[in-house]
Amino acid sequence: MTPLAEHEVIEANSIENLVLLSARMPVKDLFDVFDLKKAVGNLLDNLKWKKWAYIVCKVKGGGNHYKAILGAMLEHFNVQELVERLMEAAVATKTNAIAKTLLNELNNREDATKVSAVKVYEWLGLNPVTTNIFETPEHAKWSAYLSACSAEQYAKDPLLTELVGTLEFKTNEGLHKVLADNASNPTSRMQLITLMTVWLAEKVLPSRIIIFLEPDPKECKNLLFDFQKNKPIVKFWMFYSKMFSFKNPNEKVTPMDTFSQVFGLKNAATMIYAAKMVGDESVSPLAASMLLLQFQQWKIERLRASVLKKMFDDDTVLPSMYSSKNKEAAVEFICQEYGEYMKYWDILDDMDDEYLWTADAFNKV
Repeated sequence: MTPLAEHEVIEANSIENLVLLSARMPVKDLFDVFDLKKAVGNLLDNLKWKKWAYIVCKVKGGGNHYKAILGAMLEHFNVQELVERLMEAAVATKTNAIAKTLLNELNNREDATKVSAVKVYEWLGLNPVTTNIFETPEHAKWSAYLSACSAEQYAKDPLLTELVGTLEFKTNEGLHKVLADNASNPTSRMQLITLMTVWLAEKVLPSRIIIFLEPDPKECKNLLFDFQKNKPIVKFWMFYSKMFSFKNPNEKVTPMDTFSQVFGLKNAATMIYAAKMVGDESVSPLAASMLLLQFQQWKIERLRASVLKKMFDDDTVLPSMYSSKNKEAAVEFICQEYGEYMKYWDILDDMDDEYLWTADAFNKV
């Protein structure tokens, strides 16, 4: 819907009077007559603003009504004032579409009024470590601003890339970590998607993404469980890994490659097993999927029982929550599961002695 179509709601007599009024008075002066600079609340939902915008479209519209409205508004607001007004309108359902279109039009300008993403963040006074930041009106406005930017801008705008990609304005915790901890929030999820667009354009490896979680391998016994319960970011990371592989087929990077690279082969195996043994219906499917990915990696690397045995021989590998008996159960489980996987895929080739893949052989190495 164009601004003109949206403002056809004004009755016919009023429209005729407005057109006559615009013939006698410049559009710039009409803005002051309507006293719109002092209007409070959502400006784009103000009836006087709608009448003024209608006149702008009639008089200056040409082929781009939004460009005409934006140019006319810049005659009365500086860039910061205008962005703040548009962001306020962007979070309201009724004016969301037109506000985001105007914001995008503003972002595409090449003159002195071009918006800096870093400046917008500063204008809103956002602080990533603020308690409940995702519930604040400022954060809703910030998300609206980001969603108004086109995907092409994320890839080519160095300021926006700097802001959401490398975060020069990092605080003690860092916005990435805050986003990760609040990934279930709709507005924070919107920002994660924004980040993914930037990272994919810059070919940021999935291993860098998972590091944002600041995981501690020493706490690996419940890491995947915590991910599933409290950190939906893990789902985002796995999705990003798949998208990265799709966009960069020659890189041959799988989620399990990333997981093992970040945590190490031993810790990765331990975390996956621990999560699978939790028995929680919301966790086990994720762990089972990760286990399959790990087996695929081991298949490629041709890991034999002797290697697996050494990998699990150190008491520090399996979490302290396991007794020696549980450790033996873990070793047997991993070995048997892997053996079944190997036989299923029929990739033993010259390692065709099935005894090599039994728990008995595994424990005798």
